[in-house]
Amino acid sequence: MLTELVRSTGHSAYLGTFIEGRVAMVEVLEGHRSPHVEDLIAGYDEAAHATSIGRALLSTLTVDERRDYLKRHGCPSFTRETVTDFAELQAELATLPPVVIEDGRFRAEMSCAVLLPRGSPGQHAAAIGLSGPRGCFVPGGRLVRALTRASRQPSSA
Repeated sequence: MLTELVRSTGHSAYLGTFIEGRVAMVEVLEGHRSPHVEDLIAGYDEAAHATSIGRALLSTLTVDERRDYLKRHGCPSFTRETVTDFAELQAELATLPPVVIEDGRFRAEMSCAVLLPRGSPGQHAAAIGLSGPRGCFVPGGRLVRALTRASRQPSSA
């Protein structure tokens, strides 16, 4: 699934899920149209509050689980756009749109789009996403449509 997504878009693709109670990247494939981010490798489990995959996965938790996760892992700032206030982040996570698009929250020059995982809280949610230069994702745009198509394919992870 990710291989085809990278091939068809040229953008880096990610698969994230919960591993031992932490949001983690399971698979990362780089594309030539995305900024290289040294930290974003398989196994990366920091910055859930600042990445679109992390925020999408955190939104699948109950309010109490989310509060506990954010208290345990904190909300450090990565850029001027990173939301670090617990209450503000909780409010955002409770009302995310079906496609989570963020600009500059994890890396200033980077934009990401992720589909919200389907399912109920407590299930093993997984989310796929794309990254690219800041501002490259728009709701309903070509890249978001490619991401939506890819999400309908079975995962290799």
